[in-house]
Amino acid sequence: MKKFQNILTQIENHLGCLTLNRQNENNALDIKTSKEVYEGLKELEQDQSVRVILIQSNQKFFSPGADIKELSRLNSSSAKAEGLFNFFDKIKEIKIPIIAAVNGYALGGGMELALMCDLIIASKEAKFSQPEVNLGLVPGMGGTQRLKYYLG
Repeated sequence: MKKFQNILTQIENHLGCLTLNRQNENNALDIKTSKEVYEGLKELEQDQSVRVILIQSNQKFFSPGADIKELSRLNSSSAKAEGLFNFFDKIKEIKIPIIAAVNGYALGGGMELALMCDLIIASKEAKFSQPEVNLGLVPGMGGTQRLKYYLG
């Protein structure tokens, strides 16, 4: 398996595990991490032994969402040029089931990543929020559209 900087991947008993591992940033989702998440999912999908993929975290944050430091240096044209949301849009290409295991905070883009999965398993400590709406922003990865499928 390929070595990644911000995620860990492993396979055990037909289960492909992708662990968000950007510890110094509480698993904030920057462009590089979003690319690694997609590449890790594709790699796990291509392994014939994997029947389902689990996305999880290794700390109290599943993910707080977008990396604010990265966003502060981007404007709309540079965000588009650098592919800010390109890789998350490709997650729908994965053909095997993806489960999000959320234990802790899944905020903004972290919640949207969980919503992209086929199933969410949340602990009692899980907290979901789209705080960007309090700033007058629309969730950038389709969170409002996906949320209706989970809430009805």
